[in-house]
Amino acid sequence: MSKHTAARHFADRRRRRLTVSIGALIMVALALSYVFAPTDVGALPPRPTPAITPTHTPTPTHTLPRTPKPTPPLLRLSHIRLLVTPAQEGLWSVVEWQGADGAWHVVEGWQGTVDAGAKRWAVYERNFGEGPFRWVIYDSPTGRVKGVSAPFTLPGNEGEELIVRIELSRD
Repeated sequence: MSKHTAARHFADRRRRRLTVSIGALIMVALALSYVFAPTDVGALPPRPTPAITPTHTPTPTHTLPRTPKPTPPLLRLSHIRLLVTPAQEGLWSVVEWQGADGAWHVVEGWQGTVDAGAKRWAVYERNFGEGPFRWVIYDSPTGRVKGVSAPFTLPGNEGEELIVRIELSRD
């Protein structure tokens, strides 16, 4: 036998052994998978369902005491009131404050219609005694000036009301 033929014969033998070994491993794996196959869970015996008996749960008839809300601090207020004569429909009032430079500035929030010849604004304690202020009356919110009050100082104590009168000319 030649060297070449012997090598081929040896390789063929080796291939056959490898094929047989792989085949044997597959057979062993199949046999083990059959032996250790999972059992069907649905095959468990049935269990009885317990009967549910309704029970009465009493509702409490008493109420728990409420926690009182804290009382807000009382506001210490005074007021300024404008009285316009004669009373006219559509008048607009503005309160102004005078700056150190002598110019008058609108007080934000103290503007509005004059109802039945009167207007009233609250003054907070922090502003008691401040001044000078004045009322300006217009014939409409964007109209012309109809009257101006004399300068005044805000009330200095709680509960006081300062009344400012403006007499309008009859047009």
